Amino acid sequence: PPLDRPRQAMPVPGDNTPLTLGYWQIRGLASPVRMMCMAAGVPLVFVGYDLKDKPEGGWDGSEWFAKDKPVLAKINPLINLPYLIDGNTLVTQSQPVYTYLARKCNMNGTTPEETLKVEQTLAQVYDLRNALIEICYGSKEDWDAKWEGYLDTRAQSHFAKLEAWLEVMGTPFLAGAKPTVADFHAWEMVDVHDTMAREYKKPSVLSKCPKLAAIHSAIKAMPELASFWNDENGYKLKINNKMAQFK
Repeated sequence: PPLDRPRQAMPVPGDNTPLTLGYWQIRGLASPVRMMCMAAGVPLVFVGYDLKDKPEGGWDGSEWFAKDKPVLAKINPLINLPYLIDGNTLVTQSQPVYTYLARKCNMNGTTPEETLKVEQTLAQVYDLRNALIEICYGSKEDWDAKWEGYLDTRAQSHFAKLEAWLEVMGTPFLAGAKPTVADFHAWEMVDVHDTMAREYKKPSVLSKCPKLAAIHSAIKAMPELASFWNDENGYKLKINNKMAQFK
């Protein structure tokens, strides 16, 4: 199904509320599950929130913090971005949103053993994302001093773990014969780091990870995702938010 346009009004949870994902108007944590839903043919509305530049400097996030968040906080006091609305259900925090959507898409493992693999590898990919966020959202001085070492060592250690996992498990995807939510999140992290490597004229992060490269190629080739790659509100969105050192 085609992606809905961002910045539409946030729906209120109710009996007829469509499956809706709310997040910043970036790829970030939203992109992997938007891709997964497209691949599975599960319609998903995306509500994107912009950070606006302030004249005096800094950013205005009131579109989320002052407008929609207080409304949703009355229903779910834990509310944050991303959030997911499915009828009367309101889910927040990234991992619960991921696993909820994975169950909707039948991409959470087909057996208890596969589901356990999904949970482990999803957590490992999230560790990689946290390492990336730590450096991307620091100071310019910190970024300049650390990006190369991060790309060459810290990030590679995470990719090496995932590559070794695939070798030991003997499966084409992280949890089995078919892609799961963990593979889509891994795809995004591989793609982001490869983009960073290209921009800074470094070798591909996949040069030592042929099994991860195969996952990246397989997902990129899915016909269900063909419209995503050139969508200005899909893959063409910025990777990170406006205050990040790498966008």
